[in-house]
Amino acid sequence: MSLYSSPRTQKVLALLGAGRPADALKAASEADRSMGVADDRYARGYLEAVALSALGEWERCFAALASLIEDGYPCPLHFSRFRPLEDLPGFSELKSANERNIARLGARPACQVHLPDRAGEGPMPLLLALHGDGLDGTIEDFRGQWGPREVVDRGCIMAYLQSSQILGHGFYGWMRDLEAARRDARDCVRDLLSQYSIDRDRIIVGGFSGGAYAALDLAFSGAVRARGVIAMSPAARPPSVDGDAVAKAARSGMHAFLTEGEQALPAPADGLASLFESQGLAHRYLVHPGGHDVPVDLAGAVDEAFRIILGRT
Repeated sequence: MSLYSSPRTQKVLALLGAGRPADALKAASEADRSMGVADDRYARGYLEAVALSALGEWERCFAALASLIEDGYPCPLHFSRFRPLEDLPGFSELKSANERNIARLGARPACQVHLPDRAGEGPMPLLLALHGDGLDGTIEDFRGQWGPREVVDRGCIMAYLQSSQILGHGFYGWMRDLEAARRDARDCVRDLLSQYSIDRDRIIVGGFSGGAYAALDLAFSGAVRARGVIAMSPAARPPSVDGDAVAKAARSGMHAFLTEGEQALPAPADGLASLFESQGLAHRYLVHPGGHDVPVDLAGAVDEAFRIILGRT
């Protein structure tokens, strides 16, 4: 079981979302028999640090993360929730130790492929799906948010790609190093093209949050030759997505599908939609009920995205 999907983590996140950080801190210390010893050690310490950050208890938060890093675990010190720690004495040393842990552990990208039932009948579209940057930054957790059935039932190959960039113990992200993200994606697409019958003119890149950020970069930088991009709640606008790149993409026939939850507005997707409109890029911006999450009616959103990008359902 992943850190994100464990009962304790879900309880802590629910309490934080309800504005109860003190109760979240208590819940973080509870036993969780669903995890192994090493995973439980990290989960307890990390969730305590998250709750302490919500309480503004920065010295205790620093100590919780330092204890994990001293034990060899990686931690996402760059997360915005931990930004006040940068002003505390010893942060530079802690950051260096954390980077050494990440370098020592290393990671390779992982790919999981799901094929339509009619695989083998001719070249098929491909959707390259990228997880977010957070506790749910794994193929396993992203598959729980965006299952393959909505895609493969439409005759499209769905390939989940897991980043090589370690954020924490057992979770990964894209946003810290776009060059590494491009390398992971290029290598994955090259391998997929060599193994499966894929229509090179119907490749879609998609993702959620940090994965949407990376998907936008892959599409507009040209790192992946994409027919379209599906960006669900993009965390930010990548530097590669500027007026010139969008105008060029519009001339090439690229299409974009953006989503965001109404409770998360205003959001980066607003500016992206305005930029796409100004440069004549065919796109749809879907604002759905909820917050920073995949659309509630995911099947309906995928139907619309495929109609816009591939010209069919």
